[in-house]
Amino acid sequence: MHRTLYRVAAIDDADNISYSQALQARPLDDGIRAEITNFWGIVYLVSSPNPPQSELLYGGGVVGLAWEYPVSPQLHSFLIYREVQGSMYAYKTVYPDDALLTQQDLDDALQEFGNTGSYSNYYTPTDELFFFRDEGLLGGQAYKYKIVARYVDGAVSPMSKSVTVMY
Repeated sequence: MHRTLYRVAAIDDADNISYSQALQARPLDDGIRAEITNFWGIVYLVSSPNPPQSELLYGGGVVGLAWEYPVSPQLHSFLIYREVQGSMYAYKTVYPDDALLTQQDLDDALQEFGNTGSYSNYYTPTDELFFFRDEGLLGGQAYKYKIVARYVDGAVSPMSKSVTVMY
C-alpha cells in the first residue's frame, strides 16, 4: 500500500526554517453515505365481516414501510421521520438488526397486510431489505414518511424520497 507523509515547513524573514513532524493524512470523508432506495409503504387491509366480493376496509391502524440499504458494520440506525397534518418530525429510531428482512419475511409481512401474492416472484432486492411497522394510525389522515441512515461516526445518508400513505 502506498503511504504519503506530509511535513510543514515554516520560514521566517531571516530565512530560518523549522519543520513539523511527519504526518500521515487520510482521504477526506464528506460524511455522506449511500441513498436509501426502493422505499414504499403498504396499508394493512382487513376484510369486512360479510364482505361483498373483494371489498376491503382499512383496519388496525397499521402501515408497513419497506426500503433497501447496504449493510455495513458502521451502520448504526435508521431515523424515520413522519409528517402528520403538515408537520414533519423525527419519529422513531430503528436498528438494522430489528428491521432486516429476508425475502420470505417480506412475503409473510405482506400476507399479514392482506396481500395474497408473493413479491419474491417479481421483486428481488438489490441491497439488504428493511421493514418497519407503524401502528396506532388514525383513519382519514395522510401520513408522510422519510428515512435517514445514521452511522456510528456521525455520517448520514441523504434523506430518502417521501412515501405518503392515506389511512
